[in-house]
Amino acid sequence: MLHFGFENALIYLATDAATTSKWMPWELGFFDGYRPGGVAIMPVLDKETDGFAGQEYLGLYPRVTKDSYQGSTALEVFVEGLGRWTTFKSFRAGTPDWKSYTHP
Repeated sequence: MLHFGFENALIYLATDAATTSKWMPWELGFFDGYRPGGVAIMPVLDKETDGFAGQEYLGLYPRVTKDSYQGSTALEVFVEGLGRWTTFKSFRAGTPDWKSYTHP
């Protein structure tokens, strides 16, 4: 199986093979209807520097990324999209604390 489901979230692993699957888009849509806002896309790339376009409908969902907090050198895992971000841990738990990229 090419995706990980949690009780409160579904992480859709977007691979080359996922684009040919008949079931993965259906499962993604089902879970999105079951738990709106509980789906994130995790692109699986050959190299860290590779870009990801994916199927057009995948752009509706936030993406799992790896980065560091401002002023930190430690890498963390985040879920980000549509100008906002949260930690992977809170997203997976179903309690995302969304923060905006813009400052008030």
